[in-house]
Amino acid sequence: MASAGNIMAENIYKWRKVSSQKKRELKRMEQMEKGDRKNDYYGNLARRDTRQNNSVDTKESAQGTDEVKFFETIEEEKDEQDEAPPVKATVSNRETLLLIDASAYIFRSYHAMPPLHRADGLPTGALHGVCRLLQSLLLSQLLKGDRPRVVLVFDSKGDNFRHELYPEYKANRGPCPEDLIPQFDLVKEAASAFGILQVEAEGYEADDVIATLSRMALDVGMNVDIMSGDKDLWQLVTPPNADPRLYMVDPLNFSAISHDDVVQKWGVSADKLADLLALAGDASDNIK
Repeated sequence: MASAGNIMAENIYKWRKVSSQKKRELKRMEQMEKGDRKNDYYGNLARRDTRQNNSVDTKESAQGTDEVKFFETIEEEKDEQDEAPPVKATVSNRETLLLIDASAYIFRSYHAMPPLHRADGLPTGALHGVCRLLQSLLLSQLLKGDRPRVVLVFDSKGDNFRHELYPEYKANRGPCPEDLIPQFDLVKEAASAFGILQVEAEGYEADDVIATLSRMALDVGMNVDIMSGDKDLWQLVTPPNADPRLYMVDPLNFSAISHDDVVQKWGVSADKLADLLALAGDASDNIK
């Protein structure tokens, strides 16, 4: 009997291994079909927006080109006689704002990385994970002299407005690991060294701030990418051929999540996803 049990366990293991390989291969094929390449965010961005721009019959805008001024005001002296004619704003030549759910990625890195420590014993595993992300995203752009529009968004400390509406919100979650707490400030120091803007709002979670900044960016004519694994943010994805547009970006391989992906996974359009999630509840947030 024990032998039969071992054979069954071995077969289950083999099935899981084959199933996992199949999923990875399907994901790889899906990325190739989209034209995405693993760990090549800005390459994927350029290819993706060029494809979308080519698929849309761009119409003349009576308002002309929007001049985007985001997070900073740049004063430029222009010679009216030598001024070039305005360039029509399309998906492919709009600036893209990348919003990163920093708090979520720190937790992801903490659980994915080994328990690394500094010489004085300070834990640094999550910090290393975040720095690897920032390097893979930004280093090549910075070396070329470009200044990517990237913002790290953090959860605020303590309770937020949802706890006032529902005191049991996330009551099923344990406290933050003690060896992770000091790494939040280290991540912020590292982000400052990269020259990356960081935002958090007291009484709000990172996804609240991300949604607000996304709306502001779209309103001034910027494309938006949101790097997060939070399914609640999928409701922000814009419909096909929207201009400007908003995509989710998978933090593991930098592939894009478009409106078609939302419909394929959830069976509803992005603008109806909030209703679906409200009806289904969310056990991870203790909402039943």
